[in-house]
Amino acid sequence: MKRAAHVNCFVSFVYSANWVQERRDMWQFLVQTAEFIAEDCWLVLGDFNTVLEPSEICGRSGDVRFDMEEFNQCFNATLLTSLLMQGLQFSWHNCNMGERSLGKRLDRMLGNEVWFTQRPDCTYTCTHQRTSDHCPLVFTMERAASVKSMFRFGNFLMKDLAFLQTMATVWQHQMCDIVKKLKQLKPVFRLLRKRKGNMAQNVQMTAEFLAISQQLLQQ
Repeated sequence: MKRAAHVNCFVSFVYSANWVQERRDMWQFLVQTAEFIAEDCWLVLGDFNTVLEPSEICGRSGDVRFDMEEFNQCFNATLLTSLLMQGLQFSWHNCNMGERSLGKRLDRMLGNEVWFTQRPDCTYTCTHQRTSDHCPLVFTMERAASVKSMFRFGNFLMKDLAFLQTMATVWQHQMCDIVKKLKQLKPVFRLLRKRKGNMAQNVQMTAEFLAISQQLLQQ
């Protein structure tokens, strides 16, 4: 019997700040951590104090578009994926009734690619509130099954100058199974994506440059 390879496992507990400016340090920390432990299992869980999309809000809320955009940038840059959630849809409620009632999905559990490869059956359940305005999250981990590694393809890769040449090089091989060809492309695309650098930082720099350009045009 082949002995399983040793894999390190890291768990990060998040308790995010209330203010957008203060949360940026945590977003940057998560992105840096993702690069440092990309080859290890990584589970991130806790109170992120913001949402990924408008559907995660129920009730009247302030403008969260900018905050939501920064969270999505961090989410995409770290290549984390949400674990399957069961139970209640919103993990936080302001405990008010009627028109003042507000619920949000502020708490979640995320895993990186290696985590889902090693522990694909992990789920969590959002249960009812008790003494806090946040709902407890109950983590469940079944016995790990052997599954293929997850792969993400970024649309921005198609704009890379090496994209067409890479496709042509792999596709010309004498392989009758198209699945085998696609499998050959995975490590190549991962390398191209890595060469793009820190995507979250690049997006932020581009947004700042655009804002400055618009200000200059208005003068």
